[in-house]
Amino acid sequence: MTMRPYITTLILTALLTQFIPCLSQERTSDAVYLSLIKEYQLYADGSMDYRQYKKLKLLTYNAIHRSYGETFIVYNPAFQKLKINDAYTIMADSKKIVTPENAFNEVLPGFAANAPFYNGLREMVVTHTGLELGAVIHLDHTITSDAGFCPYLMGNEVLTTSSPIDNLTFIIRVPRNVELKYKVFNISAVPVVTEKDEMKVYTWTFKSLQAQTGDVRQPDSQENQPRIVFSTAPSMQHAIDYLVSQEAFKYKPDSKMEEFVAMIRKEGKSEIETLLRLQDIVVNDLTTNSIPAAYIGFRARPATDTWNSNGGTELEKVILLRALLLKAGINTFPVAVIPASLYNKEIGSLPQIEHFILQVNPREQSQLYLSPVQLDECSLSYDLTDKILLLIDPNIESLKTFSVNEEKNRMVSDWRITINPDNRLTGEVSLELFGTCNPYLALKRDINTSKQFLNPDFSLEDIKVFKCEGISALKSEFKYTLEKVNPFSTKANYLFWNLPAANKGIKSWDINYMNESREVPVELPYSIEENDHYVIYLPSDYTLATPDTRLTIMNSAGQVKIEIKENGQIIDITRSIIITEKTFYPAQYKDLRLLINSWNNKNYTRMIFKNNL
Repeated sequence: MTMRPYITTLILTALLTQFIPCLSQERTSDAVYLSLIKEYQLYADGSMDYRQYKKLKLLTYNAIHRSYGETFIVYNPAFQKLKINDAYTIMADSKKIVTPENAFNEVLPGFAANAPFYNGLREMVVTHTGLELGAVIHLDHTITSDAGFCPYLMGNEVLTTSSPIDNLTFIIRVPRNVELKYKVFNISAVPVVTEKDEMKVYTWTFKSLQAQTGDVRQPDSQENQPRIVFSTAPSMQHAIDYLVSQEAFKYKPDSKMEEFVAMIRKEGKSEIETLLRLQDIVVNDLTTNSIPAAYIGFRARPATDTWNSNGGTELEKVILLRALLLKAGINTFPVAVIPASLYNKEIGSLPQIEHFILQVNPREQSQLYLSPVQLDECSLSYDLTDKILLLIDPNIESLKTFSVNEEKNRMVSDWRITINPDNRLTGEVSLELFGTCNPYLALKRDINTSKQFLNPDFSLEDIKVFKCEGISALKSEFKYTLEKVNPFSTKANYLFWNLPAANKGIKSWDINYMNESREVPVELPYSIEENDHYVIYLPSDYTLATPDTRLTIMNSAGQVKIEIKENGQIIDITRSIIITEKTFYPAQYKDLRLLINSWNNKNYTRMIFKNNL
């Protein structure tokens, strides 16, 4: 008699233990994938299939009306065929609603809207019907790629989505005589390998994958997420060999391009000016077609086609810019950018490439890395310290890779400020910028950009005298003479003033406060060392109401030192911060948060003065 309630309790506890995690995920997500299957197959003739089946349960009205009311399937009809295997919805009362014919509509993908050469791409929009809370969407589709569309079966698949996944099955089928190279990241998983019908079948099964968080400042490459990278290429060397075997990599300009380069060279006073002018033309005068390379089989048109069509993909613009620079006599090489944590030279997976950029070696300047699709303030080298760079050159026999050494990103400012009895502020500021904080290329384009470095604390009208002490890739220096009328907010006989700061340091990050906890990495723009020194001269009738302060914090993320001292009518303030890394994982987040929040604490940035008259 006494055992029966006990056994019943154990059974209920076991059931709830399994059920509660599902409830927890459903409560915090718009939807949940009850089942998701992703299946790749390579045939002996080189053609390929990609099949995806999803069984998605809708949990919120946001899921119905915004997130999951439609499914978008992009494919390339010139080389691929799309087949909808099945599409229906099971409503909350178990009623089956088959998706009608008019719910399938092909449109031009948004990223191909201004790319005439790629207007053949299509996006199938599947509008799901019978949607309500608790409804389950079923969609099964297959994309078949012709032989020759892509030389190898390749992939770089992030396994998680914006909603949790109860069951994920990932399958790759290749002919028995083909070797599949693969690696799984950020999750423990070993495939079950079987053989069937002359095919080797690799099957991974995953349970209860958490949804991706919406936290800001996550790593752009999602390096922290579970993923599978795979390829049938023998190595990355073979994958790159395919890329550079195209006609485009002969970099042949036509006569119009040659004439244009000759004109630009005559206008430029130096090699760096010619270089920046040609980059500006490729970036701003030609449309950037943001076509994902996988949709066009990693193909690229020759430089002449890109030039004459007034636009191209990132890879095509790299090829064009290199052709122009070579004609201008500037040594340069295109490179592919891959996250270092994901790179493996034995796996030739082109989808791992994040960007195509140029390594430029001008005679009068140290090595630069430039984008063909945006004008950066400084060399991209400062943003590539966690990347592997692959040289894309048909003339080399073996793969060459580079890594960029991290250099110090540093800002030093010195402020001499006088507060006058009529509430005017006057003073002088000296500013030194290093590394990423030093917008060397932007300054070479237009020196007047440096007048904006004190904005918004001081407008152009507030800067009475400006002097550039020197500009170089290593260090740039500036001096400003300031005058600002009524910079304070007042209450009774108290004046409130926020300490100014140049916008080339931490201020440019626009991080005002960091939340208490975080489950995913946070990626900052760059590591930094910032040192700001203020000497403030007060009128004889003013006193500082802000208390003297001495704060020192040192931890795994870096350090902060803040000192506020009053000596008669002179206030001396020293503020310094060092952030040692660009990316911080959850174990270090509390230390980083302490540094950033202390740096931004109003008790240390807002000065309060008392007018004793």
